[in-house]
Amino acid sequence: DSTPGVRPGGMQLVGAATVLSTLEGLPAEIPSREYFFEHMMASGLGKPETEWLAMNVRRDGDIFRFRLDLQTIRSLLEDYFARDLWSVVEQSDGRRRLGFVIGGKSNTVSPDDRARLSKLASNDPKLEVHVLEKADHWVHVDDPEGLFNIVRGALA
Repeated sequence: DSTPGVRPGGMQLVGAATVLSTLEGLPAEIPSREYFFEHMMASGLGKPETEWLAMNVRRDGDIFRFRLDLQTIRSLLEDYFARDLWSVVEQSDGRRRLGFVIGGKSNTVSPDDRARLSKLASNDPKLEVHVLEKADHWVHVDDPEGLFNIVRGALA
């Protein structure tokens, strides 16, 4: 669930930025896994997303730490929002396949970008656009089976 176009101010518009800010608000030493869950859930994050993020909470002696480099993640997100990759989508060389999986309930890929992708896909058999209707932005959390079926089909 990602758009290939530039998204000015994107960090302020998406849930990932809120999640990142919440993670940045964690102490370096987390007293317990329960503390992590309470902190994330109190920020408004749902249980499935919190459980997914909790895979990165590791015991370090008597404490726990969140093991991902949040500063690097923030830099990567800022770069992502500034990058225009429509040329990659539009200039098919006929050798590579390209696929998009869009959450039906997500606003990450605008209606205009969805229409643009669909039009491109109708003229390029190596470009596929899939919409998981019951998923929001976190397609892997919201519809893991649907995503699995798309990936399995692409690998077949």
